[in-house]
Amino acid sequence: MSVNERNPNSQEWSELQTLVDRSLDGRIDDAEVERLEALLLNNSAAQDFYLERCQLHNLIDMENRASRVVDRMRIRLSNKDQMLLIDRDEFDQQRHSPIRLWHRKTKWLAAVSAMVAAASILLGVGLWLFNERLFSPIDLADSGTEAKPTETTELPIADSSPNLENDNTFQQVVFEFGAAVETVALGDFGTAILEGPGRGEWMSPMQLKLHQGRIRVRIDKPSGHSFTVITPSTTVTDLGTEFAIDVAEDQASTVVVFDGMVDLNYSNPEESEPDQTRRLVGGDGVRVSATGVIGRLMAIVTGENSTFSHLTEYTNRPDVPLILDVSDNVIGLESKRFYEIVPGGLREDAKAYVDRPGHEWNGVDELGMPEYLNGLDYIKTYNGDKRRQHLMIDVTLSRAADVYIFFDSRLPVPEWLLNDFRDTGDKIGLDMGVWRGPDGQLIVRQTAGVGPGVSIDTEFSVWVRRIEQAGVVRLGPAAGQSGFSAMYGIAVAELEGY
Repeated sequence: MSVNERNPNSQEWSELQTLVDRSLDGRIDDAEVERLEALLLNNSAAQDFYLERCQLHNLIDMENRASRVVDRMRIRLSNKDQMLLIDRDEFDQQRHSPIRLWHRKTKWLAAVSAMVAAASILLGVGLWLFNERLFSPIDLADSGTEAKPTETTELPIADSSPNLENDNTFQQVVFEFGAAVETVALGDFGTAILEGPGRGEWMSPMQLKLHQGRIRVRIDKPSGHSFTVITPSTTVTDLGTEFAIDVAEDQASTVVVFDGMVDLNYSNPEESEPDQTRRLVGGDGVRVSATGVIGRLMAIVTGENSTFSHLTEYTNRPDVPLILDVSDNVIGLESKRFYEIVPGGLREDAKAYVDRPGHEWNGVDELGMPEYLNGLDYIKTYNGDKRRQHLMIDVTLSRAADVYIFFDSRLPVPEWLLNDFRDTGDKIGLDMGVWRGPDGQLIVRQTAGVGPGVSIDTEFSVWVRRIEQAGVVRLGPAAGQSGFSAMYGIAVAELEGY
């Protein structure tokens, strides 16, 4: 069958139609799975037909089946060097239009799959789409933000430590922790970093009550899923993730998800339904007051912080940061995404986005990124904002600086960038690794390269604007384009002598 040609009268095309229908109806056997794989592999016309058929089937049946099968979405190829990149954000916004596949590298051939939303309806199908052998569990040690390493203790800071591995011998323990960072082993399934002053209470091997202070939790194994942190205003349940919580003196709770998903439960007596549950995914951050009022967390600071910091913590410090604030014009909880400021963090393999923990900035070749970018303060933006057409981002600076924008070379340059910034002529690369959809589900598991010029998927042009005094710099949207694209990056360099 011709690679890019549909021929409804051919025997192979008729066979393809039959096998696709059987797969969507859940009637396909193992031998037919292998045959369908052979017909689809390296055949763009067959791939388009399969995706269109999945979309049609999805429109009819998705509601009943999506929630039961979406967690099983995986991609299997007979050649493990092949990768499929599916932009879940794009599919959600263009559900009725053809879906495009593309090659990650010339040596990697595009494999076929229905995107997560369409593939959700394949209940009971034994297709290679759901085979777990290629995609191993995510290594959360490679999450979007690097915590400062600390010495690990066996279990909580207390005179009497509970046995998290055995419910039968568990005893509740109340403990306090100081400003020094402590790392605690959570049995064999994860770790927790505690930053005080604070106070907590182990209620069970899988449940911690945090009265005050800050904690960052990383769960490495499925046995740790459902690990729960209770605060005065929230209950946060892990669904396979890395997240952090801060409980302030006023009993308000801030919840930040760096990777994966959590369920957030809170109660607000003033709402029509007082008890609320929200699913938070990587890149989401919210603040819940002591009375249960929820709001978006606009920005945090990480870098060398073991957990994270609020921008307000730097108000009265002598070392005033260069970036004082980042905000946008998105109203209320229309977005729950936060901006992550990383002081001095721009370097090879620096994480690029809050919602794409596997995407990294790198030099486009072995020479590395432009030298003037190394070590700059930078801001992780939200990749899903790449098509928000009326987005405005305000970056507040404490002093004079050069502001750099990394703009996707596949997109037309927007007017605000042309008018206010200058194209340096330099490039920076984006290496795309682990990829999750907007619901937190894994779309693609692939290993990012290490170092400059390795595994670069997209090039970005580097633009600059000189700001000669403290103030607010306003940035516009990334042109509101459809198709494969990425949100711009932001970096800032302090100017001497201003």
